[in-house]
Amino acid sequence: MRILLLAAFISGISLGAEAEDPPDYLKGATYTVNLSNGKKFETTAREFKLVPRVKHEKAKSPMAKIQTKVIEKTVRKLVYNKYQIALLAGSGPSRLRLRDGEDEAQVESYKDLVIGLAVGLNIDKDWGFQGLILTNETVMVGVNFNLGFR
Repeated sequence: MRILLLAAFISGISLGAEAEDPPDYLKGATYTVNLSNGKKFETTAREFKLVPRVKHEKAKSPMAKIQTKVIEKTVRKLVYNKYQIALLAGSGPSRLRLRDGEDEAQVESYKDLVIGLAVGLNIDKDWGFQGLILTNETVMVGVNFNLGFR
């Protein structure tokens, strides 16, 4: 059964592939082509069909009629401050005083004005390093993470 279907399919393809017959007025007609090198080429109307060349205006691609539109996009680059500097002021422990006695030790703490300077270096928009120096002899170093809270 498969062989019969395959044979019918192939014969249908071969029948469709045959060239169409020329019109009655061209039956038995021959074409003669004079080549630029002086040779002549002769063929029958059954073998070849002459088709006129299309003028360039008609031969344009259908895509040539499509209009294009340029769309300009503005891309903003997120700019972050690479360096941060902060001046700090507040009230806090400024110094400690230790009194040593025979039986006990006393520690006294004084509160005064404390001034500081913080310097930060942002590696990118999400994280960076920061250092802090205060007048009460406090030094801090930290890592900053920007979690996107706004």
